[in-house]
Amino acid sequence: MAQSSNAMEANQRLVCSEPAEHGDSPRLLSTRHFAAWRRTFCFSLAAAALLWLGGLGHRMVIRRADRLMSQKAGFPFALSRLALDVEPWQGRDVPLPSFVTNPMKTDAYLCRRYENVLTREAATLFVTVTSQPRTMLGHRPEICYPAVGWIREQTVTASLAAGGKVIPYLLHCFSTPDVVPRRLAVLAFYVVNGETTIDEGVFRSVRWRAPHAGRGGTCAILQVQVVVPVRSTQEFAERTARDFVRVFAKELVADLATSL
Repeated sequence: MAQSSNAMEANQRLVCSEPAEHGDSPRLLSTRHFAAWRRTFCFSLAAAALLWLGGLGHRMVIRRADRLMSQKAGFPFALSRLALDVEPWQGRDVPLPSFVTNPMKTDAYLCRRYENVLTREAATLFVTVTSQPRTMLGHRPEICYPAVGWIREQTVTASLAAGGKVIPYLLHCFSTPDVVPRRLAVLAFYVVNGETTIDEGVFRSVRWRAPHAGRGGTCAILQVQVVVPVRSTQEFAERTARDFVRVFAKELVADLATSL
């Protein structure tokens, strides 16, 4: 009888010392619940951070787009303020045909025909402006004029001093394939945030960048073309174009660039 009682007590101690097969202890359950809660909390915190960052990025894009659109709206007004008459030149606006304006992706343009009241020489001023540099890429005289039938005879690089600055320029000479060809001299250069250049690569690297840190606004690129018919020699036409740029240098490079 005593032996049977001792055996039962030993079995009870053995059963109590073995881990439960169908359940966990309260301490283990508490640890697992805390780990699951911590994972859920971390995931929720990460999701909230992503949502906040996304909202912040969206607001920044909206503000940037609003600033860009407000500047674009001011481009035509800034171009229209360019003087019509600057002695000895008198000008008038010239409408452009659709086959010229349709391919342009720039924000605004101006086309004016000027006449020197002293010499009766004529010059056409064509200015385009954009806040998106990529829309200016590929739109230059040596590409656009041949696209509408003009033949490029030559292009030379030169510079002139005007308005306290040295303005580099390209001078293109074009002609028509007629029996008696018409010839044009086109003096061209860019104004990128107030600085003159003939190198498209200057703004090719910022084609996707709108803000301009120096002015707190957006990137403004102008292309200036002065078109003079060649009536005698190319040298005379170039001299006429150079004289025109000297007269209008302040309006084109200084006043116009800073008003954009």
